[in-house]
Amino acid sequence: MFKRLGVLGKVVVGGAALLLALVGMAPTSFAAPLAPSQASAPPTVHLAHKVTLGETSIDGPALSSVQDNFEGIHFLTAIAWTGTDALHHLNLLQSMDDPANGVTHFKNKRTLGETSFVRPAVAQFGGGLGNTALAWVGTDKAHTLNFVWDAYGPTIGKSKITLWGETSIGAPALVQFENNLILAWAGTDANHSLNVLPFNISTQKFGAKTVLRAFGSSAGPNLSVFKLTSGPELVLSWTTSAQALDYATSTDGVHFTPALALGPAPEFSANASSVFYHQSDVGQRAFRAWTGIDPVHHVNIQWTTSFPDWPTPVTSKYVLAETALGGPQLAFNDGYLIAWTGTNPAHSLNVAAWDLY
Repeated sequence: MFKRLGVLGKVVVGGAALLLALVGMAPTSFAAPLAPSQASAPPTVHLAHKVTLGETSIDGPALSSVQDNFEGIHFLTAIAWTGTDALHHLNLLQSMDDPANGVTHFKNKRTLGETSFVRPAVAQFGGGLGNTALAWVGTDKAHTLNFVWDAYGPTIGKSKITLWGETSIGAPALVQFENNLILAWAGTDANHSLNVLPFNISTQKFGAKTVLRAFGSSAGPNLSVFKLTSGPELVLSWTTSAQALDYATSTDGVHFTPALALGPAPEFSANASSVFYHQSDVGQRAFRAWTGIDPVHHVNIQWTTSFPDWPTPVTSKYVLAETALGGPQLAFNDGYLIAWTGTNPAHSLNVAAWDLY
């Protein structure tokens, strides 16, 4: 049975992972690190309420889940993907199920007249009754970035912004960080430098771009927000040219600090990992999920109580029987969620609740 956890804080979903150890650089940590990890055998990750959607994708999906308590409990989970149709159109689905009981009913499918060669990024903001923002890389020759801040609005064209001159080698990332939506991507420069761009929700305008030339990526990044006692921390994750999982943190969305993980060697993936932080009745934990570089690409989930330190995989990592095309995505609302694209011939989308036992 799915184990329901008591929630002490709302989180925003995104991704983070181990950094490749850098020679001569000391590891850093969050202002409010979690308690030390327990050196014990890892719990088993149990999937529940798995749903294989009648939808297929050329890449991993994007996932976002929020809760609104303004007028009673209202849950909203959105999944976005790039279709397997000839032109690879962008698609969205929504669910209003309570994630504690699994997200199994989807509706409000929207197929946009936009196309991409990789997955989009999705972020819901303004609570469960708010807007759904979408970012993607176009199929134009330059692979230009595009952004829509109201993907379910009646006049979606009025909220679309094409970021001419901004191009990416892979999928973008998107998350709400205080009063901004933060967009991140890997550039088409020689280093594939990570770029970060804030979109002010109130003014509906982009701010100044930050180019993180010290951080080069071989694929699109992920973003997450950890709501710690010291305040929100923005976590940027990516995979290096050597496919090592990497990340950095920021308190303002502009200045990023490498968050070198202690302990064992880094894990590897062709895609950035997805990470979130959860404070519950069983303690504080950070989780990350990624697709392994093993021959069939199993989905991996790891947890820690001392982020950014990831303990030895023997005590903290679980390899699921599920295999994935592209990277999986984690979300948390009133329960843990994971979405991934299967390695079956059709590349079907899957969503499941999960917990530790």
